[in-house]
Amino acid sequence: MTVLAYLAFPLLEQTLRATCSRHFGVDGRITHAFETPGQFTRRHLYTVGGTCGNIGDLLWLYRQHYASAKMGANLDSIDAHVAATVPGAELGFRVIHLWRNETMHGTAVLPIIGAAVFSLAVLIALAGRERDFGEAVTRTLKSVAGGDDAARFYPVEGQR
Repeated sequence: MTVLAYLAFPLLEQTLRATCSRHFGVDGRITHAFETPGQFTRRHLYTVGGTCGNIGDLLWLYRQHYASAKMGANLDSIDAHVAATVPGAELGFRVIHLWRNETMHGTAVLPIIGAAVFSLAVLIALAGRERDFGEAVTRTLKSVAGGDDAARFYPVEGQR
């Protein structure tokens, strides 16, 4: 489970950058400047051409500019639940940002961190398909039926 924590944070960061495509290019560089509340009342200004490695700021950007109302409410609920697990923690994905830094620097690696962050990455990735999920399923089924080897990697039930 410890390895999951080391893999989940980069996955979440890349998922957020890909989802926030109006602000990031495919290389991860900022293409549209933005400002986040940051931590400890210090605002963070991100400029074109720069990068953003702050997981809390990436989650904030996604929540404020990309998440649907339903997804935003879900993220607020997750943020409140995670913050409630750490005494004195503040909202704004600050706990997840803290977990990321502690995990990457080896000062804290809890199995629950990897599972929670991986689940968050999957939730955000799936939310990006919310509007066209049915269409994506149909395309996948047609690919499987058509003999596409890439689509057969994970057999779709009833299509084996």
